[in-house]
Amino acid sequence: TNNLQAANQYGFTVNKSSEETIVDFIDEIEITKSTKQHALVISLDIKGRQVALNTPQGPATLPQHRGCPQGSCTGPAFWNLVANEVLTQSWPEGVHLQADDFIFLIKAPTKAKVKSLANEALN
Repeated sequence: TNNLQAANQYGFTVNKSSEETIVDFIDEIEITKSTKQHALVISLDIKGRQVALNTPQGPATLPQHRGCPQGSCTGPAFWNLVANEVLTQSWPEGVHLQADDFIFLIKAPTKAKVKSLANEALN
């Protein structure tokens, strides 16, 4: 493997599916519940607009134009490269991303810390 994709990249990825995303996400929620932490889910559905996220390494801008063209051989690969830039950033501890669209699962011992991490992740 060329290791170009983040482990938490599920879209257009060989041997991964949307069902696997859901299973992994539920597993993370179960861990959060069993450790008596608080959690917040933020879902960014990227369709027909530009999404910009501030990351610890600087702004990450993701232009997205109505998905990948039907029948495109390279469209999915290009999207995965763009998504990988966001997925592989250094995120604060407690912030987990899964994607092809982005789902943030933010967990912490207190509601105040969850709010702080959410603001940090989205700013």
